[in-house]
Amino acid sequence: MADAGASADPFSSAALILNVQRTGGWRFKPNAPLELTHLGLFDHQADGFQMAYPVGIWDTAGTLLASATVPAGTAAALEDGFRYTAIQSLGSIVLSPGETYTLGYWASSIAPSDRVITQSGVVALSPWITQIGNGFTAGQAPQLTMPTNPITDQGFGAEWFGRSFKFNVVPGPGGALMLIVSGVLITSRRQRH
Repeated sequence: MADAGASADPFSSAALILNVQRTGGWRFKPNAPLELTHLGLFDHQADGFQMAYPVGIWDTAGTLLASATVPAGTAAALEDGFRYTAIQSLGSIVLSPGETYTLGYWASSIAPSDRVITQSGVVALSPWITQIGNGFTAGQAPQLTMPTNPITDQGFGAEWFGRSFKFNVVPGPGGALMLIVSGVLITSRRQRH
């Protein structure tokens, strides 16, 4: 995700305080194969977090594919309003186009200055991602749990982000072949001149 440069204030009353012992998140489909590299969380006023937050990503079967803990304070890298930390996994995690994934964070207690984005226009979604529905939440749990319950009665806009991730687009075999063919065509044209 990237900052849209919009004038909307993410710190207004539309920015929700992270909820105690619940996982909040959102669903999406990749529009291309995406290699997951980092998970992150929106840093209200870019002043660091009052506590550490586990962030995870699940497939439709509810399998936790990757997780990371965004540390308290300002130790995690800040980019476009989000603090990111590298994923914790045994190998490369590639998200498949067209599949549905859920991204969520867990808050162990209430930290009044740590908030999520709940209004449109604060950030723009990457064109490599399609959001599905609004926010989702899980009931109280002692740890990070896949959020499955849609938030429908609280007036939140389509952007209930707060948690985010970074990725690399994985070129498909056709993309690599096209690059090779393009290189051959350019070379052939140069030889004719």
